[in-house]
Amino acid sequence: MKIDSNIRNSVLASVIAAILVILLIQPMLSAIWRILQFLGTYVSGVFVNYLYRNAALGPTNELDFIMFTFGLVFIAGGMLAGLHSVLEKPADEREEKVRRPPRLGNYPFGVAVFVFCLATLFLMVSAFTKLELNATFNQRILIIAPHVSDQKVKELRASWASMRTGEDFDSLNAEIESIAKEAEIELPPRIL
Repeated sequence: MKIDSNIRNSVLASVIAAILVILLIQPMLSAIWRILQFLGTYVSGVFVNYLYRNAALGPTNELDFIMFTFGLVFIAGGMLAGLHSVLEKPADEREEKVRRPPRLGNYPFGVAVFVFCLATLFLMVSAFTKLELNATFNQRILIIAPHVSDQKVKELRASWASMRTGEDFDSLNAEIESIAKEAEIELPPRIL
């Protein structure tokens, strides 16, 4: 039985491609995946610790600042969009006989909008988390305050103000919960 040379070449090319995938591409993709997992864990850890440090500052006028910033960004965005439309060529000049390679067009504007959306998401998550963590802490302090000394309340507030990580938050909440358990007080569940 004679095998066609085209089939033999196709099988040989498939075997070579499989060997390349197994030896080169798969380990490279695995390494890239491990790097992305490490970076994701690191970035999320830094972000979470930032949220707790930010919450330790207590109530601030952060929302006013965020709204002011958004107002400025929308004004600047409107001015840029107006400038872009003024500088854009009229329709009759865009219709050229010669076909040219595609220009960047609105890609930089799209990237700017994407970055703005990510920054907005970061600011909103940060502000919401800060408000919720502060609300939980203050509510719990108010509930246990009649059952502990003023000095203990001051110590708990000082621990809150010096909080830097999620572990600090958890240990402070464990202390508050142990005080409530000793005083036979039922605390509301944590919001976050």
